[in-house]
Amino acid sequence: MTEAAFIYKICVIGNGGVGKTSAVKRYSQDVFSEDYQVTVGVQHSSQTIEIDGEDGPMKVKTIVWDLGGQDKFKFVRPMFYRAARGLVLMFDITDKKSFEDLPKWIKEAESNIGQSVPIILVANKIDLDNHAIEIHEIERYADFIGAQYILASVKTGENVDNVFKKIGEALYNNREPNVQNGTENVTSMSTVGRASI
Repeated sequence: MTEAAFIYKICVIGNGGVGKTSAVKRYSQDVFSEDYQVTVGVQHSSQTIEIDGEDGPMKVKTIVWDLGGQDKFKFVRPMFYRAARGLVLMFDITDKKSFEDLPKWIKEAESNIGQSVPIILVANKIDLDNHAIEIHEIERYADFIGAQYILASVKTGENVDNVFKKIGEALYNNREPNVQNGTENVTSMSTVGRASI
């Protein structure tokens, strides 16, 4: 694959145990492990993908940072938001609290990034039967924060690549008009109401 014209740092955030680390591994290595391991601080990986840009197919490089979701890492996370251009906001569709806690993640991210950035809302673990959140609730919240939402299963791989393709497209299509290539700031988007539910 030829060199990417745009490079974007993306942070994957959400409560511990929702599948963030597994999502990044599935995306970058196409592997999945049943063994849950707490992310110690942060982990990151990169991948060059082809997206559907406004001007046709475009290659972008995504540098994906998996930020540990446990409270004990809250003092470590702020420095790793620096220069992030997009967010993958993930929750476990079988865990109501992980959905209810989403506003605090948006607040933490945007206060550290310093601006509003494109968000993809991801409902993980749709392969399981015991869903605790209805689709209409997900749709309503996605509309409320101005985000696209995706139903995914990191375990089966369903829609995982699509998550990062969609955030790549959102970043490319919202780039500043005067930016031709390389890393850049995305056009600031409205923050009204994003950090409340």
